[in-house]
Parts: sequence; structure tokens; C-alpha cells
Amino acid sequence: VQADVGEQNDILRMRDEVGSTLGAPDIIGAVEVENLTTLQALAARISADGGPSYSAFLFEGNDIGGIDSGFLLKTAIVGGGLARVSNINVTQLGLSDTFVDPDDSSVDILNDRPPLLLNATVNAADGTATPVAVLLNHLRSLNGLEDATVRAKRQKQAEFVANLVQARQVANPSESLIVIGDFNAFEFNDGYVDLIGTIVGNPTPAANVVLASPDLVNPNLTRLVSASNYSYLFGGSIQSLDHVLVNQGLLGNTLARRVEHIRLNADFPELARNDALANARLSDHDPLIAYFQVASSNTPIISLSVTPSSINEIGAPTSATLTATLSGAAASNLTIPLNYSGSATLTTDFSAPASIVIPAGNLSANATISAVDDVAIEALETATISAAAGAGYTVGSAANLNIISED
Repeated sequence: VQADVGEQNDILRMRDEVGSTLGAPDIIGAVEVENLTTLQALAARISADGGPSYSAFLFEGNDIGGIDSGFLLKTAIVGGGLARVSNINVTQLGLSDTFVDPDDSSVDILNDRPPLLLNATVNAADGTATPVAVLLNHLRSLNGLEDATVRAKRQKQAEFVANLVQARQVANPSESLIVIGDFNAFEFNDGYVDLIGTIVGNPTPAANVVLASPDLVNPNLTRLVSASNYSYLFGGSIQSLDHVLVNQGLLGNTLARRVEHIRLNADFPELARNDALANARLSDHDPLIAYFQVASSNTPIISLSVTPSSINEIGAPTSATLTATLSGAAASNLTIPLNYSGSATLTTDFSAPASIVIPAGNLSANATISAVDDVAIEALETATISAAAGAGYTVGSAANLNIISED
């Protein structure tokens, strides 16, 4: 978001980018914003022109040019009185942190545009609520990279972000953490400082970089990559300076993930910025949009039970009924693979199906488990039957079956 976005025409063009071209994302991280009033004006314009409601958040930083970072968060109601993004908490981190300038040993401000941390819940119309943490960054540019002060600031900024990431991973390993922004860094080591390597937890060894950083992040973050992997054009060279990094918690809490570069800026000439009818070249970077698929909380839970709970090798009862029960009716035929464990061995001590099928529209299905009369003298044995993970359901409780030998 350019500093001149406060001009009415630019707000109208930005409204079209957010509402139409980007499809009104739930969470928008904005950098190079003039002030909170500017971001609020954009949110108001989107809503006034028929788009969804957004709430604006911005903190003033230390940048001498007056540009700051902020969030636009979709607060339109999705159902049950819930906003699309709720439980919102945005904090600025590292406003007063410093580093030592290697040129003159002075103690200087580290973060010109301090990172912003969003904690929130993204709600779906079906009641699914997804907690998420988003860390928005705008790090020191590549300009003047040959200068020792610039290199030192970039190194310490990367280590600052890496330490933030690691602190959250230690505090809550299952948290869904997304690290986004204009990192002003390639996805690979630039030879002076390896910003992205440091932040994801895979820093370049000291022999291959001027300023090496320690490994501060474990487990490593994952960088999501689009098919057309660039967001910026400099001197005819395409570059990727804007990134989406996610932690293992996010990977485990989502079913699928993808990112796309939306071609609005980098491929267009600077003259397009002056075209009042075009949405192109409002920035020199292309926006990067990330999509995450989460499991619906309405996905039915599968629970298993057996009746009776004990069967005999000889003498009734020699078989039991295994019942698979869903918490909600299946939308289509649902095949549930079954796992067997315990002291009793499948085929040797008992026979049972490899899976059970619940027909569409039904809540349950039955199968038979039978004891096998072998000649071995055995103590009481137990089989634990559980559902294997699969699509269309969530695994719930398992069942236990006793098999009594009467040899």
C-alpha cells in the first residue's frame, strides 16, 4: 500500500484490488501504509461500495519516511452472529529494540517497521472456528547491501524474527503460525546475509555468507511456493522478495495449502500508476495470497463399539457385532478402514473385516467379529479395534474385545 493511498482515486483503485481481484481475503497484511486513517479509509470505502466489512489495525513505527505496517481484517458476519475474523488481538513487537552499528559502535534502532503479531479466530458459516497467529514483517531493504551497517541490521532483524518464531513454537507447538510480509530478501542466500534461511531455521554455513547466523528455529518453517515464483521486477530480473512461511503446527492443522502471486504490479510499466481506470502498478510488488483448507467442525466423528464385549473360542458366544457409529449422517457412502491391535492376533485368534461401509444418509453400520478355535493353550486375549484416519470423518473412540480360550 503506497503512502499516497489516501488520495481518493488510489483508494478506489485499491478497493477494486481487494474486493474484486483478490476476492476479499480474510486477513490482509499491508506494508508501506501512511497511517491508520489511510487504512481505515480503505476499509470504509470497501464496505460503502458493497464489499464486506473490514477492521483496520496499524501501529506507527520508526521509519524515517513515515511508512508503517498494518492489518485489514474481515469482520463481516458469517453466521450465528460471528464475524469472519474474531477474537482479534494485534500487537507490535520490537519497537525499541536496538543493535550495535559495526561502523561506529553506536547503539541504533533495529526495527524501522517493527513486526506486527495478529492472534485471531477465523470463523466459517458452519461453525468451524480456526485459531491462527500471523506475524507480519517488512524488513530492511537490499539497498546499500555493501555497507556493513546495512548488513548488520538485516542480520539482526532476521535473528529477531527467528527468535519470535521459536518462542511461539516452544510455548505452543500446535499453534498455526503464518509468517508473512515483504522480507526484502531472496528465498536463497544472497552471499551477505541469509535472511530467509535464518528465519525458517536453515541458515547458510559461515563459509558461504559474510554474516552467518546460528540456527534459531526448530522445527523449521516451510516456505509455500507458487507456480510463478516472483513478486518483484528489478532491472529486468524477476525476484521473490515477499514470502509466506508456515510452521509445523499450521501444516498439521490444515488439509491443504497454496499461494498465488496476483499479477497487478511487477509486470506493468510505471506509467500504469497514472491510469485512473486501471488497478495496475499501485505498488512495485505483486500481492501474494495464501489459501488454507481446514477440516469442518461438522465433519462426523466415527466411534466403534462391540457387543458383547467378550467372545469364546468354544461355546457361545463365539462372535460379536462391531458397530461403527457416526455423529452425523454420511453425505456419501463412507468406507472406514479398520486397525487391529492388542494381544489377540487377527486371523490367528479372530476373524474380522478390513473395513466397514456406512451407506450414504445412515448413521451406523455393523460387521461381525468371530473367534478362531485354535489348539494353542492361551490366557485371556484382547483385541483393540480402531478406525484408521480417512476423508469425510474424524476418528473417535475405539472398541475393545476380549477373546476367551477354552482349549
